[in-house]
Amino acid sequence: MILAVYADSAGKPGARLGVTASTTVNASAGWQTVNLSAPVAVSAGQKIWLAWVFQSNPGIRFTTGSVPRADTTATWSGGMPVSFGTCTLAINSSGLYATYTTAADTTPPASASNAATPPIGKP
Repeated sequence: MILAVYADSAGKPGARLGVTASTTVNASAGWQTVNLSAPVAVSAGQKIWLAWVFQSNPGIRFTTGSVPRADTTATWSGGMPVSFGTCTLAINSSGLYATYTTAADTTPPASASNAATPPIGKP
């Protein structure tokens, strides 16, 4: 299995933001963790798509839901494409989740004044 994160492009997956290495899935092991090859920067409120492709389907289960799923007939034998490509949307919910961490704020604090503070003492 290979997983990828895609940016949203007018309500469908667009440009690939990140990808995992090819990983073997154990169909009887339950939830499994697969890490991206490199961190992906996503802005607050930015919509993303989580995508997967299997060499052999381990038995994906889904239910009718309100979150769209992008389906494509592409086989992607060479891995996840840089651009997702043509797809149709289906209203099915699958069990694919992502966890994330927020980056530290590296913005330097704004200086109120560059003037020196006068010493405190008796006049």
